[in-house]
Amino acid sequence: MKAEAEGVVAGAGIARTSLFRPSLLVTREIRYGLQDRLTQALFPLVAPLFPRRYHQIRVEDLGRAMRWNAETCGSDGVEVLHYPEVVALLQQAPPEVESTPTLREVADRATLDEVLGSSRAVLYKHSTRCPVSTVVIDEVFRFAETHPDWKTYVLQVIEHRDLSDAVAERLDVPHASPQVFVLKEGRPMWHASHGSITAQSLRRHLV
Repeated sequence: MKAEAEGVVAGAGIARTSLFRPSLLVTREIRYGLQDRLTQALFPLVAPLFPRRYHQIRVEDLGRAMRWNAETCGSDGVEVLHYPEVVALLQQAPPEVESTPTLREVADRATLDEVLGSSRAVLYKHSTRCPVSTVVIDEVFRFAETHPDWKTYVLQVIEHRDLSDAVAERLDVPHASPQVFVLKEGRPMWHASHGSITAQSLRRHLV
């Protein structure tokens, strides 16, 4: 049915048609029960074994890529976009990680000093160009939503490289991204990177 729908759209005579074919869509809500929960939890661990076109992607990032693709001038005709092409669009699009009541953005030295001076906080270093980060940030968001008593901060490492370097220097932990710290009195009580960052692991290492 999906192929038939694509065929109808492609043959509709529209000047420019973009067909997006994501593999696994990662959502904040578990839509289809236990199977969906297990798939979203386990797929990022095995995805590196598959060709890149079958990697997972956040639904928010797919939407951002689709919007950027629509807003930029492309060639007429029909194009089919898989995961690598979507990632390429995301690398061109402006970042959209903003402060929310749940995640506070670190965009200047004063805020970084506030984080490192807190009695307790979670600091997450996010890369807007890293596919792993697009998955991990949802884990951090889930943690922050269920632990409002912990201030959770996000630092974009590409846009604020100087602040990212300052974190590595002041905490004496080599840089990585994505990377997360559980801080107490400005000291890292636990830190992790890449696939080790989950809402569950954050909860487990609260001090």
